[in-house]
Amino acid sequence: MPYTKMDLSKFKLDKLEEFTSKSSLQQILQVSSATIHSYANVALFIPDFESDYPSMIKGGAPDTSAYLTRYQCWVIYGLMLTCNRLKISKVSEALRTNIDPEFTSKFSKESFLARNKNNGNSQGLRLAA
Repeated sequence: MPYTKMDLSKFKLDKLEEFTSKSSLQQILQVSSATIHSYANVALFIPDFESDYPSMIKGGAPDTSAYLTRYQCWVIYGLMLTCNRLKISKVSEALRTNIDPEFTSKFSKESFLARNKNNGNSQGLRLAA
């Protein structure tokens, strides 16, 4: 099945269940499974994103096979928007090294809650400086 690129400005958080599978998010955003997994892996450098996963019993590592929370979907969506302007490798490196804490904080759970408390759509995600 060929994938078409969705107009990302049309993404609405209120259309998501409280927990969403990666395959459902893939269909909603009209991207490949590999795309969702790539962005989810990059997002693991964001502490709030990683801690939103339930912990696996052994070792306390996050269970990345679990469904995504609305916050995690918002982060993946935000990374997709950001990577429309920047290469994913640059974004990944910036998050991994936390070279720009202000940039990293745009993806915090606190930012998500503040920007989406009154609406369920993606308009609260303003990444442009």
